[in-house]
Amino acid sequence: MVSCCCRSTSNNDIIEGGNIRDASQVVDASKDEMVQIGGVRVRLEEKLKTTIEGGASYTGQWNGKVTHGKGVLERVNGDCYTGEFHYGRAHGQGTFKAANGNVYEGQWIEDRAHGTGVYLHGDGERYEGDWQNDQKHGKGTEVWSDASTYKGDYVLGKKHGRGLYKSFDGTTYDGRFANDVMEGEGKYAFTDGRTYSGQWLGGHMSGKGKMTFPTGARYEGGYSNDVKSGEGTYAWPDGRKYTGQWNNGKQHGNGTVTDASGTKLTGAWVNGKRTEALQ
Repeated sequence: MVSCCCRSTSNNDIIEGGNIRDASQVVDASKDEMVQIGGVRVRLEEKLKTTIEGGASYTGQWNGKVTHGKGVLERVNGDCYTGEFHYGRAHGQGTFKAANGNVYEGQWIEDRAHGTGVYLHGDGERYEGDWQNDQKHGKGTEVWSDASTYKGDYVLGKKHGRGLYKSFDGTTYDGRFANDVMEGEGKYAFTDGRTYSGQWLGGHMSGKGKMTFPTGARYEGGYSNDVKSGEGTYAWPDGRKYTGQWNNGKQHGNGTVTDASGTKLTGAWVNGKRTEALQ
């Protein structure tokens, strides 16, 4: 997702091999800085814009023939990195601005977004949180261009773990994710007033769960691919309830209906219709 402008370099001695021009020009010796590297104090030189490998230009601090310290690296394609360097690589705090308008501002390790940072996509998408090797990893908050949001856990660039998702249309999901989809235990609130609390698999209600309806009705039992399946109990607002087998969202198999007075009728159902009474 984040591709550092420094990524094309394969090692720390990127300026070896005669690819540098005017590298010896020092802007102002008074801007030189003494730093400690590997237990040895060295002087970082501040230099004017210098052309380096691939036609890119670098303005900032050097340690001998290696970009090291604070500087600005501009690629010929329009990408630009401003921040800290360590032996020729983005390392520390820095801001990467891609030619397409995407921006990452935060921590870097060895030319990769790593630590905490903010990523702004050109279409308005925004992520703020933890990074590992250029991927969202850890805790973070994401906001999409349609105002939908997610706050929670990420693993290797995907929603994974515990999180809260709020859609632009008002639906919400608070629960477990796996590889960017709802999976495990979670609570989902629909725009029509229904709420589901229970198990999810591959982004669908599957397993045991409870559904409440704005009418006052409720269902508790099995689900498969978002519909009632297996054993379950449906209770109507007027006090009636059905306990028994379900298939494809309908009463199917043996079950018992209990009316508001407590009278019970056991029978067999097919696709939501009782076909016979059982003793």
